[in-house]
Amino acid sequence: MCGFIIYASVLCYDPKIEKEVMEKQINFGDNIFFLTLILKGLSSGLRLSLDHDLFLDKLVEDIFFLEGSIEKVFELIKQRILLIDRLEHLKNLETLSSDFAVFLEEIIMGDVPVVEHLAAFSEKFDSIKDRQHKLVSEIKGIIHDNDQSETTEEDMVSREEFEFLLAEENEENDD
Repeated sequence: MCGFIIYASVLCYDPKIEKEVMEKQINFGDNIFFLTLILKGLSSGLRLSLDHDLFLDKLVEDIFFLEGSIEKVFELIKQRILLIDRLEHLKNLETLSSDFAVFLEEIIMGDVPVVEHLAAFSEKFDSIKDRQHKLVSEIKGIIHDNDQSETTEEDMVSREEFEFLLAEENEENDD
């Protein structure tokens, strides 16, 4: 649910919907930071010679948790087009998602000590990795579109600015 409604291919802003979405305040920076810490912990843990009977379920559970959390945070940020620091959050999420895909690739390629115990999940991890790559592409597209619109807005002269400039020019010509 976002603050915009599309009527017959026309984008219309609906402040009621935006208010509903914004009422639930989420600290995206802290959430992304914590998810990054979880990924770093997982990455470090998989390089250790851990007892798979003790830690395997937790490792797999955390991988699935990261997948769902990254996607949920992205959807929430995507809905909030007026979010302060939205672009920064998207860039941080892009880095996290990309790092997560690399982490999954390391598992799939067998670059971790517990790989034989994770073999049963290799198809699922490969699927998650592919979705993370798609998510990174989507985030990059949003960032690119945002950069394009900011450039356009910076280059445009508003009607008020234009009238002000013309008024100044007319005053100089009258003198």
